[in-house]
Amino acid sequence: MYPRYISNAYLYDYGPVEKLLPQESVFNWKINTQNRFFTQEEFDEILYSSKYNWIRGEDSFSLALWSGIPFFWQAYKQKETRHFKKVWAFNEFIKPFFEDAQMYKRYVNVVNTLNGIYNNDVTDDFLYIDKKYGQLKDVFEKMKEYFLKQKTLQQNLMENIEYL
Repeated sequence: MYPRYISNAYLYDYGPVEKLLPQESVFNWKINTQNRFFTQEEFDEILYSSKYNWIRGEDSFSLALWSGIPFFWQAYKQKETRHFKKVWAFNEFIKPFFEDAQMYKRYVNVVNTLNGIYNNDVTDDFLYIDKKYGQLKDVFEKMKEYFLKQKTLQQNLMENIEYL
């Protein structure tokens, strides 16, 4: 149904990244923007076969964290810009996974702009990131490995049930 390797899975309002539209690396394969609802299996296939994921909301965010695929996250807007705190927390969480400070700075600039924290033209930042895609991919692979090493709630309960 989809190409084996989709350049981007773009799963939210593209308004914040309209300036990136001319960049082939961002949008070189398009699906009709009025997509039907996907089954979870179809959604996962798209998410896991993309070069980049442009995601929105917490459910897609949690799936993206486990994918090892570089993603750009737009949090759902909340009153009084409360969603900014989520974005800032993610930015701080992901920082140790980056070895290149310049890559981190540019990635955060793109994410913050997507979320309305900044109103920057992020074209140069995205092009820098895209040129060094392998580095960014390594960051997200390390993050995936981090999550794979974490114990589940069930495992923690079973290990600590004796103490209850």
